[in-house]
Amino acid sequence: MSGGDAGRDRFEDLAAAYALGALGDEERRGFEAYLAEHPQLQAEVEELGEAARLLALAPQEYEPPPDLRRNLLDRVGGEAGTAFADHRQRSRLGALIGPAGLGMAAAALAVLVGLVVWNLSLQDSNEELRADVRELQGEALRADAEEIRTYELRGSGAASGAHGQVMTTGEGPAVLVAQDLPPAPEGQVYEAWVLHDGVPQPAGLFEPTGESAAATIEAPLEGADTVAVTLEPDEGSPMPTSDVLLTAPLA
Repeated sequence: MSGGDAGRDRFEDLAAAYALGALGDEERRGFEAYLAEHPQLQAEVEELGEAARLLALAPQEYEPPPDLRRNLLDRVGGEAGTAFADHRQRSRLGALIGPAGLGMAAAALAVLVGLVVWNLSLQDSNEELRADVRELQGEALRADAEEIRTYELRGSGAASGAHGQVMTTGEGPAVLVAQDLPPAPEGQVYEAWVLHDGVPQPAGLFEPTGESAAATIEAPLEGADTVAVTLEPDEGSPMPTSDVLLTAPLA
């Protein structure tokens, strides 16, 4: 780039392209050499570069509602010309794109700034929502840990090889799950009991399916000492009539 008016005109022709990184290597080197000889023009280039960076920040992750775009355009329509009129006095941006283009660029830039702020606000809101979700998930896990308790079932006698668990489910009924429990003899069924201070309360009948068995405990465990299982007649019994085959201490 040569000196004088021609150099200045060439500078104005290339400044916007330089700020956008759109110059070829040879033109970029010539432009930078001219800029080094005329450091007073550095401020103009920096202002153009700032405008280019703001354009690069235009949000893409969120699609703003039509009302927001319309309101922003209505707002900046009356303010952009005044705000950027003073700015034109201290930069050559108006010379590069013309007075009409400057007003349009000012309005567009103001809209983009508003959208960036709106986008950042949405990101903050989303982060708050994610934090709320994480907190709720943590509370749910803590509640599950507090409400669901498991007690080990141990086999004895004819069911010494059996084992399993009694699980509470918060406010719902407890569940008994047993493994390797022998099939009930013909005419008999397994019956669960909930013991309070050693006194048994009937808690439901069940039969194994294959090598496993599952049954709902039909009596509350609150204040109970033990869950036990015996073999009883098919219709069940109000009191145990045989040896205990499974026990789960609740203490």
